Amino acid sequence: MKRLIILVMGAWIGCLSSCKKDDNKVSAPTNNTWQVTPDDKVGTQVYKTKTIVLRTNIKQVLEATSEDNPGGGINGTRSSITLSFPTVGPPPSGTYKVTAYDKLTNTDQVSIAIITSGTISNSGPNVYWFSPEGGNQTISYKFEDGKASAVFKNIVMNQNGSTGPTTAKISANISQ
Repeated sequence: MKRLIILVMGAWIGCLSSCKKDDNKVSAPTNNTWQVTPDDKVGTQVYKTKTIVLRTNIKQVLEATSEDNPGGGINGTRSSITLSFPTVGPPPSGTYKVTAYDKLTNTDQVSIAIITSGTISNSGPNVYWFSPEGGNQTISYKFEDGKASAVFKNIVMNQNGSTGPTTAKISANISQ
């Protein structure tokens, strides 16, 4: 009987340790999507890429725009994610340090911004998420055969606004 109790207890403890949920393990979104998870735990919103371009606009910019999201975003139906690089010509493949847009000075840096706008019934307010200065966050960027792609998870962003959550984590897997 003792052996049976020990065996059952061992199996129960083993199950507890292997079944434990790890909230820190967030996988990158599926191909050509990005997600925003506000720190107030309102819920993760996932956006699917409709268009993506790499262009020059003072800085090199990789920008993806979402399809309309019929379920609504945090405050909207449309979203765009912009990665800005302070390089001349297309940014080379590599790992880039995340910083604020106005602090982009080194060629190994990137700034990230997300704008979500509109609601189902109206154009609604815009919600603007931006990468802050500092921290040790990085993204993986690839430029090959004239095509750009970026993959990252859990990048901490701040919101520019007076309502709603002030911080969020974003993850993306976007490519041309």
